[in-house]
Amino acid sequence: MILLADSGSTKTDWCLVNEKWEVVKHVETKGLNPYYHSIDSIAYEIEMSLMSEIREYKINHVYFYGAGCEFDKKGDIRRAISLSVKCDSIEVDSDLVAAARALFGSQEGIACILGTGSSSCLFDGEKIIDTVPSLGYVLDDLGGGSALGKYFIRACFKKQMPEDVVDRFLLAYNMNIETVMDKVYRQPLPIRFLANVSPFLLENKDVPKINKLIKDCFREFFEYNIVKYDNYRDLNLAFTGSISYFYQDFLKDVAEEYGLTISRILKSPVEGLLAYHKKGI
Repeated sequence: MILLADSGSTKTDWCLVNEKWEVVKHVETKGLNPYYHSIDSIAYEIEMSLMSEIREYKINHVYFYGAGCEFDKKGDIRRAISLSVKCDSIEVDSDLVAAARALFGSQEGIACILGTGSSSCLFDGEKIIDTVPSLGYVLDDLGGGSALGKYFIRACFKKQMPEDVVDRFLLAYNMNIETVMDKVYRQPLPIRFLANVSPFLLENKDVPKINKLIKDCFREFFEYNIVKYDNYRDLNLAFTGSISYFYQDFLKDVAEEYGLTISRILKSPVEGLLAYHKKGI
């Protein structure tokens, strides 16, 4: 059996597949970003939430793609997986590689991720040849769920949103300025708290100021993560991630402002990754 995983900062999608790359079982666990979790905590989550569901199967190979899986962090993830999953081979790569392979296969283009966080890369059909570095949710993640949440919460408390919208938001999330400060500056994983605001924005997308906030956030993503690539107007542009999927009407409108057309949007790269590996590219 083969285990394929796509991990963001919020959740990890695991697919157990047979030698024909047919899905046998799907399991969802928490996000396993090595910048936010220790090796032991990642191994514990895998053991308790994943292996409890698939322990009966013999795993021969693991393909793990994840946010934060770059540089020396690849080794951390590989070690964490090996503590719980006994198999012959473990391959670890970044979420950007996952996005590029899922969206383009062996074709070239600009692959973008808009989920809890955000990032982009230039893919030549085989490998990533350029990228605009992602600097995490404090400095970056423009266009992602955490940025949308951060910008909206700030607008609420800075009196930039209609009072009725603010009141509904605070009531729906049982929130005040004290709880916001606590969750952002004292509690673990504030990125998840910020991204959790996204459903409220989607439900209230027709409020003019929310509509503008969403588009402004996506414009920032285009300015910092797409137009910086040479010949970006001549390349295919595609997105994966929950934010790009659920906000795709906004995203397409902003792309049009830049004279661009989005060729593909995937909610998750898993389907594309299964096709990629099945072809043996």
